[in-house]
Amino acid sequence: MMKKIALVVFCFFIALAVSAQGKYALDVNHKYLDGTLTGGVKVAMNLPHFCFGKLPHGMRNGGQAGLWVEYKPRAEKFRNWSILAETVFSSEGGKFTINQALAHLLSKDVQLRGMAENVNQDIIVTENYIKIPVLVRYRFAKYFSAEAGPELGFNVYSKARVDGVDYDLGLGSRTHWFSAGVGAGATYYLTDYMQFNVRYSIGLTRTFKDVDDHQGNVQIGAAFQF
Repeated sequence: MMKKIALVVFCFFIALAVSAQGKYALDVNHKYLDGTLTGGVKVAMNLPHFCFGKLPHGMRNGGQAGLWVEYKPRAEKFRNWSILAETVFSSEGGKFTINQALAHLLSKDVQLRGMAENVNQDIIVTENYIKIPVLVRYRFAKYFSAEAGPELGFNVYSKARVDGVDYDLGLGSRTHWFSAGVGAGATYYLTDYMQFNVRYSIGLTRTFKDVDDHQGNVQIGAAFQF
C-alpha cells in the first residue's frame, strides 16, 4: 500500500513540475541579497541505515519528497555559487537480523544454539522525519555541481516491524525528537529544469536516547524546477 502511495506522489510531483518548469524565477534586489530565487519539487529513494552503534546494521528501503529553493547571487565573482535549502518528508531508519544482534551482544565468538540460531527475521526500524538541509552549492561544470552543508531533522513517527508485523517497542519515547547532521553530494543537470542527484547524510546526534546509534542515509533522487 505504501509503495502505491509513494508511486502516486512521485507521478504527481513529476506532472506538476513538468507542467510548470522554467516559468517562475524571483529577482531579489536588496543591499545584502542581490540575485535570483528559483524553486521546485524533489523526490528521492533513501537507503537509510544506523551507524557508529554496537549492533550490526543493514540498509532498508525508504524515500523522501518535498520542496526546494535556491538562491543564486548576481555578482560575477559568485556566479558559480548558490545556496540550496530544502524541506522534505524523509523516511529513514535501518534494519538488523535478530540472531546477528544477539550474537554480537553476547559475544562475537558465541555460537547461538537452539531456537535463537534460527531467528533470521529482520527487525526493520522506520524513523520518519521532517528534514531541512541548507547546502552551499558550487557548479564546477555546465552539467555538474557539488554541495554540502548542515541539516536539521524533526522526528514525527517511529515504528518497528518484524516479519511484516508492526510491534510497539516504545520507539517514540526512546527516539530523540530533534536531530542535527551534515550532508554532501553531487548533482547532474539533464536540463536547466531537471536535475538528478546523489547525496550522503549522517547524523551528528544520536537517534535513540539509550543506544549509541546515529542515522546515516544514501539518497538518490531527482529535482524539478517550477
